[in-house]
Amino acid sequence: MNLSCIFDSNPEGYDRWRPRYLPEVFKDIIQYAAVSKNSHVIEIGAGTGQATLPFLRTGCTITAIEIGNNFSDFLEEKYRDLSNFTVENISFEEYQGEKNSKDLIYSASAFHWIKGNTGFIKSYDLLKNDAVLAIFQNTPAIDNLSKELNDDIQEIYARYMPKSKQKNAKKDHYDNIEEKLQKFGFKDIVFKKYYTKREFNSKEYVSLLNTYSDHLKMQHEIKPKFESEVTNSIENHGNCIKIQDTIDLCMAKKL
Repeated sequence: MNLSCIFDSNPEGYDRWRPRYLPEVFKDIIQYAAVSKNSHVIEIGAGTGQATLPFLRTGCTITAIEIGNNFSDFLEEKYRDLSNFTVENISFEEYQGEKNSKDLIYSASAFHWIKGNTGFIKSYDLLKNDAVLAIFQNTPAIDNLSKELNDDIQEIYARYMPKSKQKNAKKDHYDNIEEKLQKFGFKDIVFKKYYTKREFNSKEYVSLLNTYSDHLKMQHEIKPKFESEVTNSIENHGNCIKIQDTIDLCMAKKL
């Protein structure tokens, strides 16, 4: 099963429950890349468009690369009235674009799905000189003040999803990102962090979990039990779970 496509089974839920990014993130990218109505932009792994509209509002032309069929349909419907937006229903590896033609390529929590170093190599080829590659991702964690609830939920994961810690393996993909950017011809590398919080009741949190690949592929016979225990745990702690989001942004320019 291709986990990069499994999200595609629930586009409405994904669009409803996945986090939005802070306005400061988009402001910093737009300023760094000098995005304008004359800019040609690629978004890698657009999903349902959580990171799309702020760039569209600049008037730039965006090509969204989205491998999921349902996500692509969702995007086309969502932005059907905007003439500066098109969707390519393929993977970034398959995308064929003119070299040295793009002013910005960006990816929100999707760059790690690209095989090997293809993302860096292909982005370099597509970008104009001094154009920008921007990669950002959101990492959620249960609030430190909710230790008892966090411990309870981790125990539930240990019983039903003992390999769940591997879901953060994408972090490894970004660990050496500065070294990779330099290796593949990028300069002026900038790192930024942003922080925000969200709150969910038990029903909302289970809905959020069902937008993640490891939950979507959970065995049907254990999934209801897992969700029931998570629900009960949250309800036993005031029916409120607080999530701390850390957004990591990396930007670099083509040499």
